[in-house]
This record gives sequence, structure tokens and C-alpha cells, in this order.
Amino acid sequence: MCHNTSIYKYLLLTLTAGLLLRLGLLTLPLQDILARWGSDDLFYYTQIAGYLAQGHGFTFDGINPTNGFQPLFLFLLAPFGKWLLNDPATSVYLMLDLVTVLTLLAAWQLYYLVQEAGLSATTGFFASGILVLHPKILSVTFNGTEGALSLLTIVLALRAFFWMKDQKHGRWAALIFSALVLTRMDFSVLLFGLFVFAMLQKQGFVRWVKVLVLPALAFAGWLYLNYHYFGNIMPASGQAKSIAAAYFPVSFSRMLLSVWRTALLAENALSYAGLLLCALGIWRLTRERHPAGRYLAGLFVLATLLSVPAVYTMHFYRDWYLMPHYIQVTVLLAAGLQFLYTRVGRYGWLVWLFPLVCWLEANAAPRTLNGQLILQGVETFKPLLPPGTRVGAFNAGLVSCGLGTSARTINLDGVVNNNVLPYLKNRSLEDYLRAADIGYLLDFDDSIEGQLRMFGAAEVPRETVAVFPLSPQRNLVLVRLEAPN
Repeated sequence: MCHNTSIYKYLLLTLTAGLLLRLGLLTLPLQDILARWGSDDLFYYTQIAGYLAQGHGFTFDGINPTNGFQPLFLFLLAPFGKWLLNDPATSVYLMLDLVTVLTLLAAWQLYYLVQEAGLSATTGFFASGILVLHPKILSVTFNGTEGALSLLTIVLALRAFFWMKDQKHGRWAALIFSALVLTRMDFSVLLFGLFVFAMLQKQGFVRWVKVLVLPALAFAGWLYLNYHYFGNIMPASGQAKSIAAAYFPVSFSRMLLSVWRTALLAENALSYAGLLLCALGIWRLTRERHPAGRYLAGLFVLATLLSVPAVYTMHFYRDWYLMPHYIQVTVLLAAGLQFLYTRVGRYGWLVWLFPLVCWLEANAAPRTLNGQLILQGVETFKPLLPPGTRVGAFNAGLVSCGLGTSARTINLDGVVNNNVLPYLKNRSLEDYLRAADIGYLLDFDDSIEGQLRMFGAAEVPRETVAVFPLSPQRNLVLVRLEAPN
């Protein structure tokens, strides 16, 4: 792989543009950011990191233990925990600063990965540019979860695959593969797939086994800690979603197709410009019989297999689960752009209209979170809560951070509360509400009614105390639970 100085200068300029784009968004007021970006899960991470920094261990509420998180990302947050707990503004801005750094590092490494796969430096440049300027990638990473870290560790793991092929950097490969399996536990499937692919290429078996010792120990060690302290190797988030999945039958084939459709979104709707460019990229690689086509075909198989556990066990997926899919689509888009670039001569600059078109498509159907309205509603409800009361919430992240120390927020859907899981499994949530001394519920009106009905608490005596409208179809409500007769 040769170093193209002129293209590398353009790469640095593009990465700078991606940085400035994100810094510009981070100058917006908190309410403007939470209108479109962020997620409830962002605050799950920051609250757990906050309690961890205070010495309470792995807990979302300071009471109930949880393993409902991905370990490496939480450990990156832990040093900042004391500034994150119960502080929505610091949580959002610090989290988005972190994912910005991780995304830029991923884009920088993608430039090298594309060349190691046999494509040109120009294609690598286009791939990096798409990664930092595409609105969907920004949206997924600005969710404030492990998505940006997933991008980085997958790109590095794919680079390590090529290093193993060339019999170099074995120690670095071992560290990167270890980071991969700790980024998301299901990425162990991806690592196993890379190993199988390497064996099909007749790479050195003994060398691979030696390198895989460290990631195997890291993975097994984390599984042991989960089993020893929480009684189950599966994270609480996965257990909770699997329990809920029993009530939502789905078509698995349609869900798998939906996974790849999600990877082709501009933000919240299909990107037709992206679809056409991907098709052009596939056509180019197929026509040229390019070796990179085989690697992308292998990545397609691995990414699809990686989607199966989530679709099968949880009957749904989150867009930040799909980082291998986004990497594949990004490289195909870059291959399509490269094909156009070589054919438009002095009008090559026109290829940079693609990000502009994507942003126009994204703004025509933007993602909405309405997080700022949720925080306003929580602030409105605060004076109505007795000091120190326990408040239950199924969507507990924003609620917990917003209520702060004025009330103790208990997660009720089990995503970050291991103690409620047996009650959800047995459809005896009403018993848990009494045992945990939950005095109020604070959540969306449809979530409260649907989840109480689903988990056997539909008849629990309750009274709606206050309503805060979020949209014509949805309200945030404060509900007081009454003692049974």
C-alpha cells in the first residue's frame, strides 16, 4: 500500500470538515440537539457510569444491579462518571464529544482498510469522506451509544484480518480482536467469521490460534463475571428484549430485509441516491472482477449472520447494531463514486454533490427524538413528587437524568434492572411494583398502558396525576400508584 500525499491532504481536509460539522452541532442549545439526536440509551450509559464512578458498582439507579450495557464503551465513560450523573447537558455534550472522536478515528482507519482490500487510495478517500459527512452515520453515532466505538473496532478488526494474512502485527491484532468482542458481545460472531474466512483462504491456523487466545480470554472473562455476579451470561438488555419479544411475532425474512434497508437510509427514509450509487459500485466491482468484491461478499454474509441473533431472539434491532452493514454500504458508495469520478473529467468535483443530496433527503424525513420535550415534562412533574419517592419508568434514561436526586427512578422494562427480570418473565410486574415500593410511574401514556397489560399489572390501582403533551398522538404522564384495597 503506497502513501499518496496529495490524496492524504484531501483526506485530512475532509476529516476536518466532518469535525467542523459535528462541532457546529455541538454549539446548538441542548433542546435543539435532543429534538433530533441522542437517545434514551445515552442516559442509561451516563447514569451507570456516574454510579460506577461513585463506587456503587454496576447500577442504573443506585439500588438494583445491572449488566445491561456493553463493557468497553462503559469503561471509556467511567473516568467522566462524576460529571455525568443526573446532569443531562453534561451527559449529552460529553458523550457526543466522545463519539465524534471515535467516528473520526474510524474514518481515518477506513482510508487504509479500503486500500488493504485492494481498492485505490481515491476510493479510500471517498469512503472516509462518506463516513464523516453522511447524515445517517452522524445520526447513528449521535445516538450516544456504542455505535461509534463499534465503527472503529470493526474497521480495525478488518484491518487486522489483512495483517494476519500478511503475517504482521500479531500483537496488535490480538489487542484489536479483544477490543472487538468487548465492544459488543455479539461481535464474537464476527470474529469467528473472520477466522473461518481466514481458514478458507488457507491462512496460518497456528498463528490465528495464538492471536485469538487474548480475545478468547477477554470474552470468557466477561461472561464469567456476568454469570458470577448477575446469574446469567446474557446482558439484562438482551434478556429483557427477549422476554418482550414473545408478545410481538414478526416475519424473520422481512426483518432481515429491513436490516439492509436501514443501512441504505438517508436518515429516516430510504436514500435513492445511495441506492443507485451502491448498485453502481456493485456493478463496477463485478465487471472488473475485483478481489475486493470477494471481501465485500464475505462481509455481507457475516453482517447478515450477525443480524440473525437480534432478529430471532428480540424480534427487532437498533440502528447502532448495524455497523458492519454501514461499513459495507460506505465502501460500495465509495466504489460507485470512484467510477463516476473517473468518467466526468474536470467535473470530478460534482461527486461531492452526493453528501448534499443525502442531507436534502435526510431533512425531508428527519429523525425526531423530542428529548427536549421529555425533559420539560419531567421538570414540570418534579414539584408533584414527594421527596425521595421511587418512580418507575419503562423508558427510564431521560426520566432518571432529568429527575436527578429529587426522586429515585427505577427501570421497569428490565433493560438496566436485573432484579425486575424474573417478574417480567412470570408476568407478575404488579408484585415487583409493591416489592420495590414504587409510588409513581412516569412515562409515555401508551408505554405505561401497554407494558402493564403485557406483564400482568393491568389491574394495578392507579390515578393519572399530570399530563404533558409531546405530540398529538403521545403524552408524557405522571401516574400515582394507589395501595391495593
